Parts: sequence; C-alpha cells; structure tokens
Amino acid sequence: MKIGVSGHRERDGADWAWTRDEITKIFLGKPGAIGWSCLAIGADQIFAEAAISFGAGHVAVIPSPKTYRDEFEGQDALRYDALLTRSRRTVKVNARTREAAFRVAGEKIVKSVDEMVVVWDGDGARREGGTGEVVDFARARGVPCTWLDPIEKMVRTFGPTS
Repeated sequence: MKIGVSGHRERDGADWAWTRDEITKIFLGKPGAIGWSCLAIGADQIFAEAAISFGAGHVAVIPSPKTYRDEFEGQDALRYDALLTRSRRTVKVNARTREAAFRVAGEKIVKSVDEMVVVWDGDGARREGGTGEVVDFARARGVPCTWLDPIEKMVRTFGPTS
C-alpha cells in the first residue's frame, strides 16, 4: 500500500500535535504502508516521520531539486536532511517555476499512490501546486483521501465524487 500526503506548511491555529497523532494512527492501521511526500515543513515532514517509523518507509518527491534545499534553514534544514537520508528512494521533478514544480510533485504523488492524506483547512487552491489543487487532482483521478483538518481537529474521508 502506498499513501501520499499534501498539506499545509504553516497555518495559524493548526494543531500539529493532533495532526501527528492522526497520521500515526493511519500508519499503525496500515502496517507496511509506504509514504510519499515532498518533505516540506509542516504536514509533509510529520507524515514522513510516521512513514519511516511505523510504515515500510518513505519516498521523497523533490520539486526543483537544484533549489528546493535552499528553502530550509537551521533546524528545518537538519530535519529535512535527516528525513531525505532516511527515505527509501528519491524522485526528482522539475518545472519552469517553483509553483509549477510543486504542482508537478503533487501530481506525481497522486499518480503513484493508492490513497492520499490531506492536511488541509478545506479552502480552495490559493496558488498553483497548493493542497486545494492537489485535492482536486486526486478527486479527478479517483484517489480516495483521508482529510485531516488541523484547525477543527476533524477527520473525514472522501472519494472522487464525495
């Protein structure tokens, strides 16, 4: 089983401890699952840590590999490096712009997995490659999603038409 993630990097009011607990429950309920993420700060890194600890491993999908590492500083950079090193595999994607690279990476994850976890406030896409856009893409492809709302602390599931 392959599970992907898309989610907020930072979000006022998000309960990251609750998010970590819910993602851990997902991996504990699916022994041997392999996680796929971009290792972004926030939801992606929490997800990758759970996949590595409780699943069969993690695949890192890296948008704009030549510049992506530059987005991390200090402790965030150390955490990114550690997770990248512990990932089973790395998939690199490129695009003309940073935003397009995030869109391509999100699409690559959706196309590669059996289901998605979305850590999302439920708002529509704010930018190219954002979580709202990835959710729309997953729905269009018929990929089931577990939606974790870190603001309301609610878990929902939906398929392509719900």
